[in-house]
Amino acid sequence: MLAVELILNDGSKIVISTCYRVGTLGNENRNEITCALNKLLRKKRLKKFLLIGDFNLSNANWENNNSSNQIEQDFLDEFARLGLLQCINVPTHSKGKTLDILLTNSDNCINNTQVFSCNTACKSDHSAITFDIKLKVQRKKPIKIPSFNYKRANWEGLNIDWISVLDSQEPDLAWLKFKSILFSFLELHIPKITIKSRNQAPWFDAECYEKCREKERLHSKFKRTKLLQDELKFSTCRREFKRLIRAKMRDNLYCTNDSNSIAKKFWSHFKSKSNSNRIPEVMKHNNLVASDNVVKANMFNNYFSGQFSISSTYDTHIEFSSDNQFDIDFSCSRIKELLDNVNINKAPGPDGIHGIVLKFCSNSLCRPLSIIFKL
Repeated sequence: MLAVELILNDGSKIVISTCYRVGTLGNENRNEITCALNKLLRKKRLKKFLLIGDFNLSNANWENNNSSNQIEQDFLDEFARLGLLQCINVPTHSKGKTLDILLTNSDNCINNTQVFSCNTACKSDHSAITFDIKLKVQRKKPIKIPSFNYKRANWEGLNIDWISVLDSQEPDLAWLKFKSILFSFLELHIPKITIKSRNQAPWFDAECYEKCREKERLHSKFKRTKLLQDELKFSTCRREFKRLIRAKMRDNLYCTNDSNSIAKKFWSHFKSKSNSNRIPEVMKHNNLVASDNVVKANMFNNYFSGQFSISSTYDTHIEFSSDNQFDIDFSCSRIKELLDNVNINKAPGPDGIHGIVLKFCSNSLCRPLSIIFKL
């Protein structure tokens, strides 16, 4: 038996459960199923519960709530004790029997129950069944994250005369001024895009989106008209959309010489397919349960800071003024060499400057960084 609990906007809960029972199983299987139902309904005191599936109660008379088979009668009696009502009153099998069940303890939350003929949805001796659950559910709005679109950046516009700007400045003031000017130029010369979903496939761009919308429009038109020409248009567009997606995915994953980029794109693809999140919605640490992002971040900080030992209190003086072994080369050529080898697939550090900016603007950024380091 599989059960899913949904928590609604008002805090109420509804549990949707499904189960398949082989008709030849005996009392041991019946006891296991009834125990599971009692745990769900009586211990949790659920006000809204749905049980869908096939119990193979071939001799059950749902109107009179009786059966010639003792095990089936025990099932019917248990359903009655739990307050579960059958919402299907027509045959659901090719042999004219009602084998499929839609049981609920709140029949006012179910409407528009329809039983179709066999082989409607797929090849089966069972009928397809649809129903609506009357619930007021508000969809969770996706988080919109603004981000720089580095693919359309004007890198030439980021070349600045840094010598006149940073000359005769204190190191701390020079660094703050450098960051302020750099970020202002980033806003001017790099457009921004809005990322609506973290789990969206990384290759699903505007072209894929427009093709997907076209496919959906043609599908809606075909469902409405049922014409052969509309079906052909929809099938052709669907094939084109699949080919486009495969091409975009192939180009995104393999058209690069950077092995680190390939690994990152692979895990982006895996995350989009699994719809997973490495940070859980609810966290617990030291008997503290949190769902707020700020509180969870503080819990991570407290945990990792607790892994370090207490700082030492030794007061040992070390003289480095005459030690030339660890002199650092702050020349422009050396800094440019380091910037050219920055991994652009890594997240930016505490300064907020992305690696792609450091690498693509190494010619202009090596000089101000050299000036700041030498101040």
